[in-house]
Amino acid sequence: NLAAAVEEWQGSSSRLEVLCLESDPQVIEAALALHQTQSLAPPGPARAAYQRIAEPLAQALTLARSQGNAVVEHAGWHLHLCLGDARVSLPALAREPFDAVFLDAFSPGVEQELWDWTFLAQIARCMAPQALLSTYTVSMGVRAGLLAAGLRVGAGPRVGAKASGTLASWEAPLASLDQALMIKLER
Repeated sequence: NLAAAVEEWQGSSSRLEVLCLESDPQVIEAALALHQTQSLAPPGPARAAYQRIAEPLAQALTLARSQGNAVVEHAGWHLHLCLGDARVSLPALAREPFDAVFLDAFSPGVEQELWDWTFLAQIARCMAPQALLSTYTVSMGVRAGLLAAGLRVGAGPRVGAKASGTLASWEAPLASLDQALMIKLER
């Protein structure tokens, strides 16, 4: 998600500030190690995007391990990495509303607390009026939680082997992530 966001942002005149909440630093370590031993993407723009984020992510992880969180600037964008429980971290760190949210915790069956209706409402409160939330899950419980938080929900793009994911926004549900990105870019 970080690589995709940075890739979309490249060449934009807008500011990109990313808040990454992670409870287990080993998840980031594993992704960085995998990227070093084998590419996470085929040759082309996706591989270049991964390469652009590897160094700042590694730097942020090193700092966050000793401080709990870190802010790193790289090539004009900021990465704020906070290690710990997202349910505790989010209210303290969400100083400005989010324009985009990538919700990609482990599955609702594994990390139930990060898909709980209470946490989904907390995320929704941090979203700007035109914000878009994207997640790979199609769980009816998660979709119901997003609806209960006041968001409108629609089918998202295909994610891996899944037929679709989920999109949510304060505005009408969108037919696709491409449509959502086009609307965001036109604003």
